Amino acid sequence: GFGRRYIAMPGDELRDDLLYQMGALEVFARLAGGKVDFVRAHGALWTVITKNTEHAQAIVDATVEFGGDLPLLASPGTEVWRLGKEAGVRMVAEAFVDRAYTPEGLLQSRLEPNALLTDVDAASARAVQMVKEGHVTANDGSEVDVAAEALLVHCDTPGAVDIARKTRAALEAAGIELIPIR
Repeated sequence: GFGRRYIAMPGDELRDDLLYQMGALEVFARLAGGKVDFVRAHGALWTVITKNTEHAQAIVDATVEFGGDLPLLASPGTEVWRLGKEAGVRMVAEAFVDRAYTPEGLLQSRLEPNALLTDVDAASARAVQMVKEGHVTANDGSEVDVAAEALLVHCDTPGAVDIARKTRAALEAAGIELIPIR
């Protein structure tokens, strides 16, 4: 399911699975001439670690045990953010250019209508708003605070490449310096 479905497992097993995946990714990245620059949960795991202490602790522990100084991307105010900060992990605040937000500052479920933002101009304008103003309009019309050190576009969103290109151009036009996560 590549992260699209929840898998119930004890935290220690999840930590071990994450370490296994992180190690494999590190090897493949090295073979391709690259390296792993950060840790980030995907799909259903991302959703679960926003609130579930056991699973949030598993990814924090895996990040710490993996070694190095890899930052962990997450949304501030979530359980994983809190636990990562407590563990001394370097946390990087992420925000989503192409996804609808709930009034609680979480992502609207993909099972609900209008969960994806596919309008290239709207997405790029929203990215600039998130970075410059620190907020985004939620699915109910309210304003939600967001910290946007790292902006994400899902590769399976229709028009994702165009959204990413337009977003980069809009950020640069707004005078926002783009730097890699390190």
